[in-house]
Amino acid sequence: MVLERALWGVDFFMVCDHDAVTLDMDASTLEAKANGKLRMLKRYHLENYFLDENVISKIFEPLEPPESPLRNPTLIAEMLRQVAREYLSYAASLIVSAAIRERAGNVDVMPKGADNKSVDEIAAAIVAAADQEKIRIGKELGPEKTRELVEVTMRRLT
Repeated sequence: MVLERALWGVDFFMVCDHDAVTLDMDASTLEAKANGKLRMLKRYHLENYFLDENVISKIFEPLEPPESPLRNPTLIAEMLRQVAREYLSYAASLIVSAAIRERAGNVDVMPKGADNKSVDEIAAAIVAAADQEKIRIGKELGPEKTRELVEVTMRRLT
């Protein structure tokens, strides 16, 4: 930080939108752990900041007549909501898929103490580790947990 100040006169920090944060994470906790070096934007995607009805209407001022719906922030907001409703389930699917991938993670079948073992011993150890991984992943992919995650995500997005 001293070098940063000496070179540029400012401290640096990262800015993330919410697609970097899974449902299991708390953005404020992540910011606190980063000791002031991380700021989480309020919106899910950075691009969503461009979906502002007032900004869009201003863009169309020189291009459209005053009565055009493209210059009416209220109508633009409704159009944006209509498009968002059409993609709500797609967005929820992306979020839930990412959350499940984060929870289940990679498969790890590496047994402890794998050195100096026979073929039968190492095969048994890896099969046992694979069975444990199946149980762990089965919990994450279970219908109740998955359905709950979808319901929470849809409510949040709606």
